[in-house]
Amino acid sequence: MNDETYITESLQALGIRFQLSGEGKNVSPGWIGLDCPFCGDLNKHLGCKLATLFCTCWRCKNGGHLFRLLQDHYDISWGEIRAAFGSRRERPKRGQSVSRRIEELLGGTRLITAKEKIERPPALRPVDSDKNYFAPVDDFLRRRGFSWTDAVRHEATFAKLGPMAMRMVMPIRRENEIIAYQGRALFDDVEPKYKAHGPINDCLYELDSCQPGRPLGIVEGIFDQWRMGDGFAASFGKSLSRLQIHAVVMRRPQLLYLIWDADAFWEIRAIRRELEAHGLNVIHIELPEGHDPDSFGREATMKLIEEKTV
Repeated sequence: MNDETYITESLQALGIRFQLSGEGKNVSPGWIGLDCPFCGDLNKHLGCKLATLFCTCWRCKNGGHLFRLLQDHYDISWGEIRAAFGSRRERPKRGQSVSRRIEELLGGTRLITAKEKIERPPALRPVDSDKNYFAPVDDFLRRRGFSWTDAVRHEATFAKLGPMAMRMVMPIRRENEIIAYQGRALFDDVEPKYKAHGPINDCLYELDSCQPGRPLGIVEGIFDQWRMGDGFAASFGKSLSRLQIHAVVMRRPQLLYLIWDADAFWEIRAIRRELEAHGLNVIHIELPEGHDPDSFGREATMKLIEEKTV
């Protein structure tokens, strides 16, 4: 069974309309055309690449993985998708990239199953107007050059006691659901400096605020993201997990900027190849030695980005 037959039979089982290469001017070889749920186009401008199952609308530039689109926009359950594609699945053979990729996705349901929920750490109090109680937070923000408004906007909390004691704690969201927390020590003698509660490497901090199809910058830490603002997401370190890569690819950014700390040259070089293999246009923004986006500043970092894209 070839790639085209494999996918089209599965889509037919789900009742999805599509157009094949040779049936119309909008579909190139190696692709199938679908109606676009983002812009409402009914002329099959949403192209699905057979080799990867990633979709892009040639009109509105939005897209994502076929399985995700079927769930989010066609209201088809994961069980129905698994049944339709799984019933036609053959054992992968050498060269059958689509079969191998679907085998991986169908076997790794964590990529696209329901969002996980996590219990909130104890003794957290949301940052509010009582600056006497939150004096350690206020002092930390001032030293780092952030405002009280920044902490409130990002729903920061503070713990005087408990496992997150003397830390400012930020919620980590995936698709608007809190799946983890990360606490940052407010004093130098509190160890470890960063403390996680939940699977922070299952997602990127503030990725939900980044628009699909638009340029996306990935920085290392939460305060790097605060400094850079919307359009930037934090990876919690100098690497990307499989789930983080999946989340980035699903956004189909027009350009992807990797802006980790200045000492992350080799880490970026390694992860860049994997991201480019998914068809992303990746640009490495090199910061001066000893700097990260937080310390280097938004204006100076944006200037480096502009120089790279001229």
